Amino acid sequence: MPRRTTTETTEGIIDKAAGLLAALGPRDLSVQVVADATSLAKSSILYHFGSRQELLDAAVRQCVRDAVALRETPGDDRARLRALAELALRRPGWMRLVIAGVTNLQGTVVGDELRPGIAALYGLFGVDVSDPLADADRAIRVTGALGALAIYVADVPPFLPHEVRLQAVEEVCSGILAAGSGRDSRL
Repeated sequence: MPRRTTTETTEGIIDKAAGLLAALGPRDLSVQVVADATSLAKSSILYHFGSRQELLDAAVRQCVRDAVALRETPGDDRARLRALAELALRRPGWMRLVIAGVTNLQGTVVGDELRPGIAALYGLFGVDVSDPLADADRAIRVTGALGALAIYVADVPPFLPHEVRLQAVEEVCSGILAAGSGRDSRL
C-alpha cells in the first residue's frame, strides 16, 4: 500500500477528530482518543496540530469551510444533494459534526462556531436559518434530508460500489426534499 501524503494524513486526522468531536463533545475529546481512532501515535497528532485546541479548531474550521464551499455548487436540488453526498461519503466525520451542530452541540461554543457552515448548508437548499419559519415546510424537509444523509453515511454498506451508494443516498434525500412540493397549502 502506498504511503499517505502529509496532506492526506492531516485530512484524515481532521475528519476523524470531527466525527469524535460530534460524538464526544469538546470536553471529552483528547489527542489520545484521536490517536487511538486513527492508529497514529499521539506525538504524530501533535506534530500535525501543536495542541488539542489547535486540532479542535482545525476540525471546526474545515467543517465550516467545506460547507460554505458547497454554496458554489451549480444546478438544482439534486445536483447540490449529489455534491453534499459526495463530500459526506468522503468525509463522514464532517457530516457527523455538521449534524451535531444542530443537535447535541447546539448552544455550545462549538455549535456557535459551526453556525456559518450550518447556515450555508440550509441556504444551499433555500432555507434562511435566521428565519426558518418563512418556509417551515422546506426547513423541515431540508432537516430530514440532512438527517437521512447522516444516518446513511454512518451505516453505508461498505461492500457497495461508490456510485451505487451515491445514487442510493441521492434518491432518498431528493425524495425527502421533494415531498410535499406542490401540495395544497390548506392541508
